[in-house]
Amino acid sequence: MKKLILLITLILGLSFSISEAKNPAPYARVTFTIFYTSLQPYGEWIEIDYGVYAWRPLYVRAGWSPYLIGRWVWTPYGWYWDSFEPFGWAVYHYGRWYYDDYYGWIWIPDYEWAPAWVEWRYSDAYIGWAPLPPYARVSITIGIHYSVRWYSPYYYWNFVPIRYFSGYEVHKYVVGPKYKYRIYSDSRHSVRYRYEGDRIINSGIERDFVERKGGRIIEARIEETTRLRDFSERKFNERDNRVIIYKPDDREINRDVEYKFRKAERNISLEVDKIQTQRTNIDFKSRDRNLESSQRYERNERINDFDRSIERDERNSRDQNYQRSREENIRGRLEIERKPDLQPRERKIEVDKRTYEPKIDQYEFQRRKEEVDSRNEIQERRIERSTPEFRREQIRNLPEQRNQRIEPNREDNRKRVLENTRSREERR
Repeated sequence: MKKLILLITLILGLSFSISEAKNPAPYARVTFTIFYTSLQPYGEWIEIDYGVYAWRPLYVRAGWSPYLIGRWVWTPYGWYWDSFEPFGWAVYHYGRWYYDDYYGWIWIPDYEWAPAWVEWRYSDAYIGWAPLPPYARVSITIGIHYSVRWYSPYYYWNFVPIRYFSGYEVHKYVVGPKYKYRIYSDSRHSVRYRYEGDRIINSGIERDFVERKGGRIIEARIEETTRLRDFSERKFNERDNRVIIYKPDDREINRDVEYKFRKAERNISLEVDKIQTQRTNIDFKSRDRNLESSQRYERNERINDFDRSIERDERNSRDQNYQRSREENIRGRLEIERKPDLQPRERKIEVDKRTYEPKIDQYEFQRRKEEVDSRNEIQERRIERSTPEFRREQIRNLPEQRNQRIEPNREDNRKRVLENTRSREERR
């Protein structure tokens, strides 16, 4: 009986794998070359492992995260993320996102198209979404499954009130970071992807639920283009109820490119062996040429580091010379202050031009001399008053000092009273 069950399971597994192979996504006709050439102007490519490459955006504002600058629209593919960023056609419809403490948000390429690769959370007041990690993969039989035990942290998520979810610029209504954890804890999780023929449908949040809470939703029409310019340079309009999907042509797919990758500076927290996305098998027409370009890039980096070290040493040397000349100038000023009998013309200090220190004139010298004398006098008084003999003398003269302070005060008071009385009598 056990053998029969095992045999049935194997047969079903083979049939499911065959069916998955026969149902590719409609816009899966892309290559790594297209990703590389399209995303290179907006970030950098990092080789985190052999055959595993990641792209990192460089020209984004602080607090940026994936699936933030754009809008959610309802299409025949379910919820589609219409990005306002020029690289959005690739990173939000292919591949997965991962956050590393050192590199920040990085994107791992994949070649299966979807309207958006996100997971959902919702409550009676808010809807949130977070990018799926590279550990996630979609299957015809069970939908999304992970290769590791995965829970997206609360700071991965973007939450908005339901009434603004299908608005135009949804990023303007995303709640602040300090409210995310409370909303995350009070919400329910949902991630639902399914195949309909050769299409992947993203139906994580029911359309009826959003309409009940936020108003009517109109289905957007889909337009395809083979020119990337049509996607990146399109003009956005709040009333424009259409979605442009970029579909590369043969000229872009067969383009000859010289790749240049940056070596990872440190180990990444991503478990590379658990990645579900495909490893990139780049068909280099000349692998040596790519290696040569990488070596040339590394050699140039070493040369730049050497030049920077030389500049740093020269700067430190200039700082040391400046400090030394400054100390000499201060020492010379102190010597002049100790010799007040010098003529004003002899009090001028010859200063090194590199220090840009002002010269001391006669009036400045006199002022500083008085300050030094006053400080020395005060210091001498303090030393004198700290001796035991001075304290004993003060204690001995204390009664006399007290009487001297009191008697003048009494006399002044008596005179003041007489004057006040005289003035009153005159007024009468």
